[in-house]
Amino acid sequence: MKLELGKVYRDSVHGWEGIATSRTEFLTGCDRVCLERMQDGEIKESYFDVTRIEGVELPPEQKKPGGPGRAVPKPKVMSR
Repeated sequence: MKLELGKVYRDSVHGWEGIATSRTEFLTGCDRVCLERMQDGEIKESYFDVTRIEGVELPPEQKKPGGPGRAVPKPKVMSR
């Protein structure tokens, strides 16, 4: 399976579900992925072997469109 950062995955052993934010490849061949999720108002992260990760398909109403979520505010110009 090709792992894509920014997509939602689940660890097949513990059921931890989150967004893939990083992937680490070791010389020994043990590839790991970091999954992050919101839990109790904080971002929690955990690392798993890539071989245990499975993709999660979100329902259509939960998919977010690409691009910025809101307009970027204009910077304030300081007068001298």
